[in-house]
Amino acid sequence: AATLAGFAHVWFALVPADAGFVGMAALGLGLAALAPGRAARHLPWLATLAAILGWVFWREAGGVGEAATGWLVAALAGAWALPVGLHASRRHREALETEPAAGWATAFQVAVAMLVTLAALGQWFGGSVVYPAACAAAAWAVFALRRWPGIGVALEFSWVLWGAAAWGVVSVYSIGDYGRGWLVVAALAVWAPAWALAREAGPKLESVSGPWWRRRSAGVQTWIATGLALLACLRGFDGEERLWAWMGAMAAAAVTLRVGRVLAARAAAVALGVGAWANAAWLVAAGGAEGFGPGLAAVLAVAVALVALPPGLAGEGSTAKGRAGLRWAFGLAGLELVFVAAVAQRGALDPYATVGWGLAAIGLFMTGLFARIRPYRLIGLLGLALCLPRVFLVDLSSALHRIAAFVVLGLVLLWVGFSYHRFRHLVAGEGDEDRAHGK
Repeated sequence: AATLAGFAHVWFALVPADAGFVGMAALGLGLAALAPGRAARHLPWLATLAAILGWVFWREAGGVGEAATGWLVAALAGAWALPVGLHASRRHREALETEPAAGWATAFQVAVAMLVTLAALGQWFGGSVVYPAACAAAAWAVFALRRWPGIGVALEFSWVLWGAAAWGVVSVYSIGDYGRGWLVVAALAVWAPAWALAREAGPKLESVSGPWWRRRSAGVQTWIATGLALLACLRGFDGEERLWAWMGAMAAAAVTLRVGRVLAARAAAVALGVGAWANAAWLVAAGGAEGFGPGLAAVLAVAVALVALPPGLAGEGSTAKGRAGLRWAFGLAGLELVFVAAVAQRGALDPYATVGWGLAAIGLFMTGLFARIRPYRLIGLLGLALCLPRVFLVDLSSALHRIAAFVVLGLVLLWVGFSYHRFRHLVAGEGDEDRAHGK
């Protein structure tokens, strides 16, 4: 090791920093190739030391920021070739399995390769809107190494690259339409490793040994995806466009739960739903949902999405109490958004706020009736009950619209009574998929 350190010092004194690092990486590969098994088990450690020394001297010589593209590509290839080459060879893999401390050598090798990767991505895409997507692609490549050739520590290092992608989202100063596309690519790509982890060893990864974050790696990946989606929504979109982005993130989490069978995605979808509700309420308070327009349409779409979310999250891993709680919370949140948006209207839509309340309440009531979701029915009836005091306290002050309000409200109440009589078998049968599944 001392001889190798002295050689690295002399080597970097004779050649430029770029060529010096590539030479040390090549030396590390050569040392690794000479190791036939346990008889030369120290050679992989010397190969790791060569890579580390190459990075240290390269960094001290300022080569990270000045490296030409060709040398940087060569350094990147050489740094990753060392851990990949050792694990791809069966004889080296057997030697690594018999060496108790071999995992540390692999971790150091991957760490050096990761440092070179971050340096390369920073030089090529730093400050650009492409940087998050580039980090996402690199994270996918590193993540794939955990299965082939079997570098387990690559999982944790892929999370480092996802963190770099999140930092790229935060650090980009200006994001246009072109940049939003790259943000969407990165925010969608981060969900796929959670699918792969859940499919590999089950939703909870019980068969995976190691620390808790590796046993729950699908959940960790899910929360990384949630954080990246949150940053992409906040940094890349404004106004009503942000609401559509939030709904897209909610849909991605729900699909990850239903199709990918990642149980942690249920909590992620709930968190994203809360964020969508908060942003919609802020848009209404800021006056962005007044009158017919994209703002009002986005708020109403969020309300519908909140109501539709709890049934979409039911299934494996959920409890009856948890399902009921979500239905109450999101049903109330969706109806509240419609009510607040109706009250905030000015101009031509102002006199029809009570009508809007009634239509939203009857829509939620009918949804609960036909979908056999009791909380939605009760929330719908509560919404209709709130229409009564508004009619007497607000609408009666307007002679032009009192008749319309009373007529509409009367028809709605008649329809509720008829619905309960006509579809009483649905109420009596109270499906609730909980009973259908015996829960």
